Amino acid sequence: MKDIKYDDSYFRKRYLNDPKRLKSFMLEKKFIETHTNLMTNVCDIGCGTGEFLDYIDWKGNKYGTEVSGLAIREASKRAIMIVENLSNIRNALDNVIMRGTLQHLPSPFEQIASVYKSLRTNGIFFILATPNVDSLYYRMFEDLPALDFSKNYWLPGYRQVKLVCEREGFELVGENFPYLDSGYATLFDFPKFLLKCISRSDSIEFAFPGNMMNLAFRKKSPLL
Repeated sequence: MKDIKYDDSYFRKRYLNDPKRLKSFMLEKKFIETHTNLMTNVCDIGCGTGEFLDYIDWKGNKYGTEVSGLAIREASKRAIMIVENLSNIRNALDNVIMRGTLQHLPSPFEQIASVYKSLRTNGIFFILATPNVDSLYYRMFEDLPALDFSKNYWLPGYRQVKLVCEREGFELVGENFPYLDSGYATLFDFPKFLLKCISRSDSIEFAFPGNMMNLAFRKKSPLL
């Protein structure tokens, strides 16, 4: 399968310069803190420039995987230690994060299996800022504002992701579907929804309840 390439321009929007993203970061930080301690270690899959872990002020050891040389250099400046292959880590991590990453992975099921093996028992796997194709928006329009079909291998939905992770040995321990506090909601979203229902125009995009999901999974003991 041919890998998708990400040029440097893709990461120029990821230098702590997007107020909407930063608001989402803080919402996700609250979600994370209900399930783990930021003093523990973490690996961010597809860590980009490292802006997320940097902005939420993760205190523990920070690891990350990334495909872009530019992003790796920037993440390293933010004290993120780059991991070349997560499958080489066994029962060592307290937390693993995929933020807006799952749909871009060429082998998502294999990656989820590697995450499970890399975590200690009771470690937490966070899937954040991820499009949800089980949403009303997607069911009606077969699209989501956060999807980039040129860079997607899988279109994840809540039920699919939950099933895959549970079969791997995870237990769902937290979920939310950010909208009002996400930084992207506006007063025009519902009028735009009505207009899109009438026009079916692909150019009309907007935030909507259920479009995005944050999920937390705990690694169960293999004996359970």
